[in-house]
Amino acid sequence: MTLILGSRCSDGVVLVADKIVTNQTDGLSFYFAEKLFSVLHNVVIGSSGSSGNFELFRNHITAYVNRNQTKANVDEILLTLSSQTYALNERYRTRHSSAIFDILVGIGHKDKPATLTYLNSFGLLNPEGKYRLIGSGSRYAKTFLERIWNRDMTMAKVAEIGYFVIRYIEELKLDHTVGLDTRGPQIWFIPDHYAKNIAQNERKKDIVRQADNQEMNDFAERVKKRLDNYNKFIDGLFVDS
Repeated sequence: MTLILGSRCSDGVVLVADKIVTNQTDGLSFYFAEKLFSVLHNVVIGSSGSSGNFELFRNHITAYVNRNQTKANVDEILLTLSSQTYALNERYRTRHSSAIFDILVGIGHKDKPATLTYLNSFGLLNPEGKYRLIGSGSRYAKTFLERIWNRDMTMAKVAEIGYFVIRYIEELKLDHTVGLDTRGPQIWFIPDHYAKNIAQNERKKDIVRQADNQEMNDFAERVKKRLDNYNKFIDGLFVDS
């Protein structure tokens, strides 16, 4: 289980993911792992559901890209993602329902805005024009996103919101399958009209990339302040006047 947020923003697509992975055998022990990975330099993929099945999926996709480096393209990747999602889910659907997974895909394009696509467990493609939440923590994050999300938000702003929601769920112990390690969530920026190669005259924000250490530190500081303010507000509600 997990929480991954993908959003179309005013300047591109952002993906934010928690890092806790619960042991499917006992449902109690856990470890931390990255739930987003990139292929072709401009395609970022995340999954909710079975971590074991997703690892098989990741290996299949990585092997496909390695075999087809010279001809693999975005359209082929989407078709491959669809077929592999369907195939692996169908293998276990009737035997182990807990092995089912779905995926969220952000794609950068050099000649047009970045795209966000959701693939359900049957591999059906659903383009998203706003935002999409997947994983067990979605119901909590949806409460925030429905109230405050708007199309003018930047990738950085939505990344901060995603970070805050994950910390909120973790601190209030709303879902033990959603959590972070000391480095915070995974955050990938997929800008509109991305630049494939970094040249001296190109800005860092023009490439498909993960948030750097300075950005993560800034996010962590702002999220902590927001959580402190939220807790003070809640405490104040129960102070007798």
